[in-house]
Amino acid sequence: MSDYTARPRVLEVLAPLQDAHLLDLGCGEGYVARLAAEAGAASVFGIDVSSEMIARANSASAESAECPLEFVTGDASGPLKLPREKYERISAVFLFNYLTRGEMARTMASAREHIAPGGRFVFSVPHPCFPYMKKPGEPFFFETGGKDYYAAVDHTLEGKIWTVEGEAADVRCVHKTFADYFEAIRTAGWTALPRVEELGVTEEHIDLAPKFFEPLAGLPLHLLFVLEEPA
Repeated sequence: MSDYTARPRVLEVLAPLQDAHLLDLGCGEGYVARLAAEAGAASVFGIDVSSEMIARANSASAESAECPLEFVTGDASGPLKLPREKYERISAVFLFNYLTRGEMARTMASAREHIAPGGRFVFSVPHPCFPYMKKPGEPFFFETGGKDYYAAVDHTLEGKIWTVEGEAADVRCVHKTFADYFEAIRTAGWTALPRVEELGVTEEHIDLAPKFFEPLAGLPLHLLFVLEEPA
């Protein structure tokens, strides 16, 4: 679902990528990294804690001649060994929903350390209010486990997500409040206010697959944060 409702917007706000070096934190199978390469990035370095995801990223990118792509297994919240000191673009696409507040704060501090002057850090997360706005059911939900919005912080919420083709998969999210994201940004040393967008289903999505997207119409699904480093 987020391939429709979030990732395209992430690529839009990362642009222009021409000749930019991208650090992709929590790169997964390299989906965003490959799109960034196609958009003209000078190089892409991805890191993910899952060795299986990194194997898939390397396999999928083996035939790419767009730009140098490198993927390694590692913890984005720990000390990073990177091929470059600074990056013009840093992304974290649905990474922080797998981390605790402490892990997220350390990762944001690392991003702040490695962003180049005039660079941009973009990250997306599930909207923290979403589990409390929709009853469990297709095509996407998180169970709150009886915990309220504040009591659920740093607890893992289990859920399911369906594909457009009707296949279901288990998903999970380490819950945080809206304020938790802003506090992590502040403690990481970012001084300018971020640009924040609430992403959801559009009329174009409904026209594409009405049965799939209509149950989520009018609900905020994701948050998109954009942080700019002064030149």
